Amino acid sequence: MNTPNNGIISQPSEYSVTATIDRLKAVLQAKSITIFAQIDQQAEAEKVGLTLRPTQLLLFGKPERRSWWQNRRSLWIYP
Repeated sequence: MNTPNNGIISQPSEYSVTATIDRLKAVLQAKSITIFAQIDQQAEAEKVGLTLRPTQLLLFGKPERRSWWQNRRSLWIYP
């Protein structure tokens, strides 16, 4: 199924970025969902002299299930 948002759900949080990521990780771990990577994009930006608001990327999934990614051969580039 191809939806306008490509299946990605965007949900505002009343918590800080760090608290939101920690809460999400706890839920994922409780459901035995694998966390593949956590990238602090703000810290990475600072390494090259750039300023970025608090931003983190959390990659997670269930490898044993057929993946949404298997049907997509794309590269996502964000400005």
